Amino acid sequence: MFDALLSQILAVHLMAVNLASAGPLVAVWLEWRGSRTGQDLLSAAGRTLARLALLGLVIGVTLGVGMLLIAWGGGDEQLRSMLETVPAMRWWYVGGEILFSGGCLFAYWWYWDRLAGRRVWHRVLGIVAGTNLLYHFPLLFTALSVKMSRFQLRDLELDRQLYKTLMFDPEVFSRVMHHWLAAFAVAGAAVIAIGLRLKRPTPEEREADSTRLIGTGSRIALLATVTQLPVGVWVLLQTPTASRENVLGGDSVTTVLFGVSILLALSLLQSLFNLAMGEITRGAAYRTIVQLVVVICLMTAVLGRMG
Repeated sequence: MFDALLSQILAVHLMAVNLASAGPLVAVWLEWRGSRTGQDLLSAAGRTLARLALLGLVIGVTLGVGMLLIAWGGGDEQLRSMLETVPAMRWWYVGGEILFSGGCLFAYWWYWDRLAGRRVWHRVLGIVAGTNLLYHFPLLFTALSVKMSRFQLRDLELDRQLYKTLMFDPEVFSRVMHHWLAAFAVAGAAVIAIGLRLKRPTPEEREADSTRLIGTGSRIALLATVTQLPVGVWVLLQTPTASRENVLGGDSVTTVLFGVSILLALSLLQSLFNLAMGEITRGAAYRTIVQLVVVICLMTAVLGRMG
């Protein structure tokens, strides 16, 4: 039961950091697109998304640190071994990168109106915040996970040379790309949610603007999710044989979770496609967000059981 709870906390953590990393990039695109087309709605949605991304960063970091402390205090020897192979200087570096990205993201949101006349510099803040998070953290923790799964690397210190080697390892890179695409899917779902929460003077205005934003968010999430299919196959092919066998029948619970998640992912694709094509209702939009959340929770549970 406790492991299942930690798995779902991890899923929330992942969704939060996904939003924090891809959210600023999508926000920059929304603002740029809005300025090019004269659609103030898109710019306003970008600002809201930037605020949500900042909240996601706070939640993600808090949950991440909390899970590490719980596992450490609970005597998780594998975790202790993993963390102890990372040089202390790199952990200081991780903390600095989090503060740097958080500062850029806060400035991007806080100075949205004040930097209206200097949009290039304003957009740079959002791009730096998002790309810095997308580059550093999926790579670090994926490299650590893969290192600990390989007997010949388990006791080695994660120095600069080993880090560079793992950076281009197919198993590491496929999983990092999987994370990137999931991040943009979550950011697209956040745009859908923003569309559902719009407040306008009249019901007609709300309906029109809400429909426009839901369509935009669904297209972002659809593109990311469609691309996720071949990347997911790549991830599975790069997974060690023992773990892959657990997914493909070696462990019944893992196999069932994986099968259900695949079926729900296909249903999610259909829902996103319908929204992207203009078949938009509030009920369908809410169901699509719920489907995405459930798929992420199930996939996180599968990852935790693959061992």
